[in-house]
Amino acid sequence: MILTCGEINRHQYEEVYLGDGVSVLVESKKFAEIPEVYLDHHPDDRTTIEYLKIHESKIEKLNRSYYDDINGIMAAVEAGLGRAVIPLHMLSEGKSLQVVQGERKLKVPIYLCFLKQPFYSKLHLAAFEEIKKNVSRFLKN
Repeated sequence: MILTCGEINRHQYEEVYLGDGVSVLVESKKFAEIPEVYLDHHPDDRTTIEYLKIHESKIEKLNRSYYDDINGIMAAVEAGLGRAVIPLHMLSEGKSLQVVQGERKLKVPIYLCFLKQPFYSKLHLAAFEEIKKNVSRFLKN
């Protein structure tokens, strides 16, 4: 089982919509000047592009850097290397990140995906029910 922010769209997988997560644009609290660079996972990551498109930001040339994982992205933002759109539930009191003033939220659909099977074990079904029951705690609005 995986939780993902997009449908896999492959016939061998079951995809269950769980709700919408919320992502926000963040920057470092430590640095006064932050370069106009957006930090993403990889070149095909459309999170920042979708965020900017929804919020009608006019950026002629989008400067991006890639860090491959959310922890690397958050560390780079903390170090003042740019801004990033991250899930709101990832912000914590211990991090020196802040939501960019005046910026809005991006709703991101969350799916539970797993291989289709003719039979699901009791463990699989119990895990599925626990995820459905508890996921709302992580989908901050």
